[in-house]
Amino acid sequence: MIPTAIYLSRSIDWFDLGEGFGCSAEEALRRLRLDRALAIGVRSDILFPLQQQAQIAQGLRAGGAAARMLALDSPQGHDAFLVDIGRFGPTVKEFLVDLARLGSDAQCPASARCGDSAPAHPGEAVWDGLAAALAGSGHAARPSLVG
Repeated sequence: MIPTAIYLSRSIDWFDLGEGFGCSAEEALRRLRLDRALAIGVRSDILFPLQQQAQIAQGLRAGGAAARMLALDSPQGHDAFLVDIGRFGPTVKEFLVDLARLGSDAQCPASARCGDSAPAHPGEAVWDGLAAALAGSGHAARPSLVG
């Protein structure tokens, strides 16, 4: 039996965003409809180098998204996003707080309506999800998104 890690590795290696759209990866990124995006790369990541993160941000910008790319230092390489909460947490929080400042409709796709059920701070649910994922990991409780 082949271990799950091998399947995951093959899936990552074989994934082609453009294939699902019937075009190049650059064109597929351009076609995605996002208002804002943040691509985070790690300088020591040899699986997904900074160049690829920059291409993602560039492709999303070509489609009209306010996308930016941020390169972080971390000795953990590709796994940094899983374990280096001290570096990723503030960056992700800042992005989510910026989304909150855009207003409650920022969390809804253009084709959807939020209505009155939208939380006061878009991104709060995402931040809560991150906090839940970290529960029991020994990391501090999530900071509030409210100033």
